Amino acid sequence: VYACTGENKCGGIGDRINSMVLVLYLAMCSGRVLIINSPYPSPLQNFLEPNLIHWDAALPNTIEGDELKLPTLDIMDIRNNELLVDESTIGYVLGRCNGMPARHTLRSVFANQCMSDYFGKQREEEFPYPVAIPQEKLLRWSFYSLFKFSDAVLSRAEEVKKSAGVPSGELYTAIHLRTGDRSMGIDNMVGMRGPRNQYRRRDQTRHGKCYQKMKKAHPETKVGYVASDANEAKQLLNDFDKSILYSNEIEIFHIDEGMRGDDLATVDNDLSYIGSLDGWSELVILADSKCIIMSWSMLSFVAHYLGGQNRCSAFVEDCAELDLSIPHEYAYEAGKNPFELIA
Repeated sequence: VYACTGENKCGGIGDRINSMVLVLYLAMCSGRVLIINSPYPSPLQNFLEPNLIHWDAALPNTIEGDELKLPTLDIMDIRNNELLVDESTIGYVLGRCNGMPARHTLRSVFANQCMSDYFGKQREEEFPYPVAIPQEKLLRWSFYSLFKFSDAVLSRAEEVKKSAGVPSGELYTAIHLRTGDRSMGIDNMVGMRGPRNQYRRRDQTRHGKCYQKMKKAHPETKVGYVASDANEAKQLLNDFDKSILYSNEIEIFHIDEGMRGDDLATVDNDLSYIGSLDGWSELVILADSKCIIMSWSMLSFVAHYLGGQNRCSAFVEDCAELDLSIPHEYAYEAGKNPFELIA
């Protein structure tokens, strides 16, 4: 069971998608069904609907009719680095599955003995990949097996693009500029600096320079759309290049932190829904773009993969050195720079 109920931090949209996909494969390799219980801060079913896998079933009761209590498996605990699963236990509850202090990527899951055993039992032929299924395929396949965007999210994405001035049917470059948690008033780790927190204006203008380089390499993309956690950053890029568009109608809202610290009984459900809806709609806008420029963010990473293979893309830190006329693929790993250029 993947659970995000507000009791513990689950991360933003990208963290949650990565975690739910990871839990799917843990369920597969341990011979269990997957149930997703994610009501915080607004029920996940408002934004993502079951596609090929019905993950929205209710948790079964015990024979006596009581609520089934499952143990928690914290795979972010360094003691659980091997993702060991006890077959005698009926099931587990998992929350956030990536981030500090320890991280697990989809690649690490497929390198685990549990998955090797699973493929050995399910297939007559050998595991078709030498180490792991390529990450760019794995996350995309998994997401669209689990989910489809709700009509509300798809409609809102079109409204946002229209309000920004992106012409209907126009190819565009998406820019994700994550300035850092400070922009939304979220406490961050002391001394946390670098590409993850691009709060300084000179760091933000690199996205504009990368956009102009991308536009030169792909002249069919005549406009850009910037998604950011700071309105000032959006305006800065628009001032830098007037073809970089943005919407003033977006509610900047971190789905894990927007209501953090509030009594769950007093949470503003309307704000939770609207803020979450805008977050999911911007993921659609990022994923649907012809080209994408990424920040150090799981949202960037997920949008890059959901957008499909062989698209023009660049992690902003790499942009100056890359030939943007050819497609690039990235893998996401833990470390000072989690984006690994693989193609």
